[in-house]
Amino acid sequence: NFRGARSVSGWSARGGQTRNPHVLDRSPSGSSSGSAAAVAAGLAPLAVGTETDGSLVTPASMCGIVAIKPTLGTVSRRGLVPIAHSQDTAGPMAGNVADAALLLQVMAGADAADPATASPAAVLARRGLADLQWHPGALAGVRLGVAREHFGVHPAADALAEDALRTLRDAGAVLLDPVRVIADPAALGAAE
Repeated sequence: NFRGARSVSGWSARGGQTRNPHVLDRSPSGSSSGSAAAVAAGLAPLAVGTETDGSLVTPASMCGIVAIKPTLGTVSRRGLVPIAHSQDTAGPMAGNVADAALLLQVMAGADAADPATASPAAVLARRGLADLQWHPGALAGVRLGVAREHFGVHPAADALAEDALRTLRDAGAVLLDPVRVIADPAALGAAE
């Protein structure tokens, strides 16, 4: 949490503490916790959150929904609280991947007020969004790493992950399995 290492995530002076709608005494985590909780509770089919370091994907994970952190410049940063200009972005949150992808298509675009939207990476990312279709071979040649060190905590979660890996492989992805993720200890938890 950018307010401090010991501050509570999901707290608002206006509305109080955001709660995880699945387990009310558990944290929904992250600064986009309200958006994630609203989608998870069925109050909204879609929501927009913002992220510097985990504020979209962590609440989505905790609340059992989908979030996408776009490539920097895919979506304009205009209006965001500037915490880390090289990482800040807005992104979609939804109950499923298809809805999140559709919202990202709507959000994506160039903005003269945000030079990052003119970068080659952002232009390529937006071009790829124009043809989001799941079909055999949709991921042909895409290389994805599987961090097995995060498996083995919960058998049901492992089974779901294995199903997802089969789906990715069937779509043509090349799985690098396993890969070892080496985290930068100085960056872990720095912003959330």
